[in-house]
Amino acid sequence: MAVVTGGFSAEKEISILSGQTVLKELIGSRIAAWEVRIDETGWHVRSDGSVFPVEMKDMSWKDAKGNIHHFDLVFVCIHGHPGEDGHLQGYFHSIGLPVAGSNVFSSALTFNKAHTSSFARTLGLNVPVSVLFRKGHAWHNELAARIPYPLFVKPNRSGSSFGISRVTEEAALLPAVEEALIFDDLVIIEQGVTGRELACGLSNHTGQTEVLELTEIIPKNAYFDYESKYSGDSAEITPAAVSDEVRAEIEKISRRLYDHFELNGIARIDYILDDAQRPWLIEINSIPGMSPESLIPKQIRAAGLNLAHIFEGIAKKCLTKE
Repeated sequence: MAVVTGGFSAEKEISILSGQTVLKELIGSRIAAWEVRIDETGWHVRSDGSVFPVEMKDMSWKDAKGNIHHFDLVFVCIHGHPGEDGHLQGYFHSIGLPVAGSNVFSSALTFNKAHTSSFARTLGLNVPVSVLFRKGHAWHNELAARIPYPLFVKPNRSGSSFGISRVTEEAALLPAVEEALIFDDLVIIEQGVTGRELACGLSNHTGQTEVLELTEIIPKNAYFDYESKYSGDSAEITPAAVSDEVRAEIEKISRRLYDHFELNGIARIDYILDDAQRPWLIEINSIPGMSPESLIPKQIRAAGLNLAHIFEGIAKKCLTKE
């Protein structure tokens, strides 16, 4: 299996950490895995301190002894472009190489926050009110006038909380928009729902949509920003201390979203639980982080499972389907 890392977005370093976690967990498993890192220098297999170029037409590579290897499966660990937005999935599909994860459509859809919200709203779910605009188009503060402060300004297609700002007054709105535009030419201004932050991990390694575990996030800062995610200072409670009714509701919604968005493999869905105990959908992650500070590995352990077991199930399902 190729564990694909790197990429060209601000999330490149997080992607490499995710890939390293996956590779470490697979040592001693029934899956033989190599890192394939994608960056500005090209595509290369990294093995035992050596680097070998990948033949793009069939994802083959030649080791130091001249032996040619072919991958039979790909696990994409690239957060952001070109992994989480569906570009790589389309390429691998075109050369007949199965991907142990979501397909082109599901990846592209969930990577686009505005489209995700629109689709989820048709399912009758609680979704924050938002407005969307494109770089270079005229926009005015009145576009966001129907969204009360505090609100969030986000790059529409980005992750790891890069470019996200929590805005509490009108004077800070334009600087927040300019910050978001660094990461994407589409910016979403979104209602800031107040409440508890919850994350639900899912997988279909058994052949059915399974909830891994629910985590409550108590961020170091005002919200779960980049520093809070990766500094290790935020409190993350797994399993989350919520009522049985809330847990059942979030698990039900999460399974529904996973199936309706046609997700595959491991995914994570984030919510805000308001004071009335209503969950609000914030984001769907088709390629959630796997670094040591990420939520999914912690949720898998809390569920009494391990990553290798999950990957083996997903790989078997994927290869059998193909």
